[in-house]
Amino acid sequence: MRAALERAVDAAPSHVRPPRGRLRRLLARPRSARALIERYRLWPAIEHAVQCVTDEYGPVRVGIAADHEDGDAHVELELFCSAESGDELYEFESRVNAGLGQFREKRGRSRLWVFINPPFPRSSNHEL
Repeated sequence: MRAALERAVDAAPSHVRPPRGRLRRLLARPRSARALIERYRLWPAIEHAVQCVTDEYGPVRVGIAADHEDGDAHVELELFCSAESGDELYEFESRVNAGLGQFREKRGRSRLWVFINPPFPRSSNHEL
């Protein structure tokens, strides 16, 4: 499972904007999904989320992206599984995201957003 996650992270696009200002640009950190995952130590949370979904729905396809919203960079983990779209899937997604609370930063920020979706046609997502 970890090897497929590594491939998904390496292929992940980054939508994190570069910092503004001269000094900020000089001291800028890498903005890739891998850099964010390593900086905020998100591997345990990612593996936990994927394990929860595979336990419930079986094999999943994974899509990962780095994004930026409200001044904070975060990683979006999109899991495509054999679930039917509806309230049950939304509630399960909410439980998975709530279960990630143990992996949050001390300030309570969530740097990992998990989205669980019904199957999607094959694309650049990686199957686990």
